[in-house]
Amino acid sequence: MRPNLNLLARLGFVASLAALGACAPSKEEPARPAASSPAGPPGVSGKAPPGAIVTLDPVPARDFPLPQGPAILDQYSKQFVPGLLIVRVGQAVEFRNSDEFGHNVIVNRRSTGGAVFNTSLDTQQVHTHVFERAGEYAVTCDLHPGMLATVFATATPFTAQVGPSGTYAISDVPLGPYKVTLVLSGGGLKEQTVTVSSPRTELNLTP
Repeated sequence: MRPNLNLLARLGFVASLAALGACAPSKEEPARPAASSPAGPPGVSGKAPPGAIVTLDPVPARDFPLPQGPAILDQYSKQFVPGLLIVRVGQAVEFRNSDEFGHNVIVNRRSTGGAVFNTSLDTQQVHTHVFERAGEYAVTCDLHPGMLATVFATATPFTAQVGPSGTYAISDVPLGPYKVTLVLSGGGLKEQTVTVSSPRTELNLTP
């Protein structure tokens, strides 16, 4: 019996189509971009002279909540502790005496020498004061001339002291324009403006 050539041709054509379909690459969905992780809180960091103080004041100025509780400047072993206390304008500051003997606490505005207060503190006594003006204040004790501290009052929470390695970091800084003030430990200051426009802003400051 002779094979049906037409039928065989048709079967071969169908088989070829099936083979081609099996080898063709499948159509995949385009890859979806991975969800980006949320950026950390904006911050400003960089290099500046060791011991200097860096402040960022928003432009225009605005009010921020005060820290809860008072700032504390203590006295023991004939020293003010800490040697530098950064406080907010309007925040209560407790001057304590944890020594075994009395001290005087004399506070003067450093830029003008103007007197702020002069009070005696016996052991375990506390004197509370609120600084209403921004600036540096010298703290001394005339009974013990070697005792010296600085209170730095600022209207902004975005303030940091430059460390011994010459670096500083201020976290949680909202995006926007700021007036930057560099207050040098030996006196003098430098001001400039900067816009915090990314989660991490590097700002190197020189006198």
